[in-house]
Amino acid sequence: MKNTISAVALLLLLVSCKKEEKIIDSSGEQTKNEINYKKIETLPYKLIKNYYLKTSRTDLNKPKIESQEEFNNIFGYASNSSNDGASTKIDFSKQYVIAVTKNETNLETILKPLNLQKKGNELILTYRYLTGEKQSFSTKPNFAIIVNKSITGKIVLKEVH
Repeated sequence: MKNTISAVALLLLLVSCKKEEKIIDSSGEQTKNEINYKKIETLPYKLIKNYYLKTSRTDLNKPKIESQEEFNNIFGYASNSSNDGASTKIDFSKQYVIAVTKNETNLETILKPLNLQKKGNELILTYRYLTGEKQSFSTKPNFAIIVNKSITGKIVLKEVH
């Protein structure tokens, strides 16, 4: 009897553990959705390095950046003397950028892309967003990726913690 109760309790625990994620589509709508791994194609992308979010920017109206002029209005070049200090090259005739930004914070923050997937007509960019200890300074967490123009669809940002 004790084993049966334990087994039922374990089964209930496993069934109740659904993985839910915050989803923000390109219109800014926020929903929660259960993960569905069927018919999802993983796509290539490249993380942009050695750029910073300009201080005049607080948030992006849309995550997709399609021109050098638009990119330059949002990001500035961060020179770096290390070996891989060169900024990532972007050819807007063949590529576009998907950028994710968060509000300014004084909390230690991890914000990084996990994967880009295509499901139907949607491009789903899943990223990790974690906050930690208070810091003595503030930052504007952000990242941007480069995607080939041949990859199309409605961009959906999926945040996981």
